[in-house]
Amino acid sequence: MDTWLDQLPAGTPVTVVIEACYSGNFIAQDGIKSALVDKDRTIIVSASSDKQAKIARSSSFSRTFFSLIESNETISNAFDQAAQKMERMIYHRDQFPQIESSGDDNPNQREDYLKLEESYISASMISLAAPPNITTITQPTELKKGISSQRMEVELIGADVSRVYATVIPPSFDPTAEISSWEDLAFDEFDLGKVSDGKYAATYANFTTPESYSVVINAENADGFADPVQTTITVPGETTEPEPEPEPEK
Repeated sequence: MDTWLDQLPAGTPVTVVIEACYSGNFIAQDGIKSALVDKDRTIIVSASSDKQAKIARSSSFSRTFFSLIESNETISNAFDQAAQKMERMIYHRDQFPQIESSGDDNPNQREDYLKLEESYISASMISLAAPPNITTITQPTELKKGISSQRMEVELIGADVSRVYATVIPPSFDPTAEISSWEDLAFDEFDLGKVSDGKYAATYANFTTPESYSVVINAENADGFADPVQTTITVPGETTEPEPEPEPEK
């Protein structure tokens, strides 16, 4: 890639976005500056050099970043907002996206943001006028013992919503652990049906493992997708009846 980019005239601004595990190595590897880094290039990666990029069916760093770019955000703002959203989402947490624009192979520094605070990916932009906005979801809930189902309810603002759906992340998921297969991110997903204007609901009936499940809600329309929100459903653990105290000797 560096060889091809070197064919461009000197001073040509270039933005490279890489969605891949350990993609921070495209900025620096083992403390050595990558050949891809240059003063006229912006390198954006979805994960640091020692972290995996979790690419779910409905969410990833690049999907979030380019949605913000299409909303006419600057490169700096789009990266910052996308990185913050990744940190809030349990299955993207611990990726640590990086941006490098100053040519010094030291990402996420103030100068990297300042250089791009008025820069856009393209001069031809499409404004996403009104992607859905989720306003209310089912609050964190602890199920009663023996109950494995919960009705998930959502209220949102948005025209012509095409899909509202939930992703269920089990208690066993560890966002800091390396995955060995994309099947490790194949979480249960189900659609919520419209029950009235702006209100959607559906029941999920497989909350079976004690501890807390994270349920991530998203919505889409022709203008894009909502900022995902999440709640928790807790399954109580087994309780042990206390042994009766021995009767005093007579």
